[in-house]
Amino acid sequence: MATNGVRKRVARRAKTAGRRLSSAMPSSWYAPLLSWASNMPIDDSTAPA
Repeated sequence: MATNGVRKRVARRAKTAGRRLSSAMPSSWYAPLLSWASNMPIDDSTAPA
């Protein structure tokens, strides 16, 4: 089980990584990608041929 200090450190690292990622990629590029990924069918049988 992770201690509180470790959890905070991991959260801080994830936050800075996310900020770096969002500044590196323009929102016009990853916003459509996120919406496409969220609309992707989970089951392969429902995916279009």
